Amino acid sequence: MREIIEEKAISIPEVKEILDRIELEEEAKRAEEEELEEIQGGEGPAEEGEGGLTSEELFELEEDDGRNYFLKSTHEYVKVFAKIESDTAKKVISNLVSENEMPLKTAIQIANINPDTPEELLVFFDKGSKRLNKEEAKNLLFKIREYREL
Repeated sequence: MREIIEEKAISIPEVKEILDRIELEEEAKRAEEEELEEIQGGEGPAEEGEGGLTSEELFELEEDDGRNYFLKSTHEYVKVFAKIESDTAKKVISNLVSENEMPLKTAIQIANINPDTPEELLVFFDKGSKRLNKEEAKNLLFKIREYREL
């Protein structure tokens, strides 16, 4: 059982960056294992269970397969829906929070959606304590575009 150490709200582009890094690490590990297997002539232990694995190791392998499926599914999702790079998302979020006194979760959602029109931006302010009119939305959208270019 895994223990949750910390929870932190992050944007879709940030999730993509993390999963890209994990994928690269796993590819490097697989390549290293394949190279080692070639050197050893493809012979491994053939004792207990499947390929010499104990029942406990098989259980862990099944858990990893579930984890890997979850990671792969999530990675495919974020590859499709990450509309900006992680660094850009971080800048947009940071500036929205610090300069516009926006709640972190709202700033993250704006970075995730990457709105192009005032109408798309107004959706985030439809309910809640802060409401924007169309002119304020245009100004905020202009600022968001500036943040993307920083």
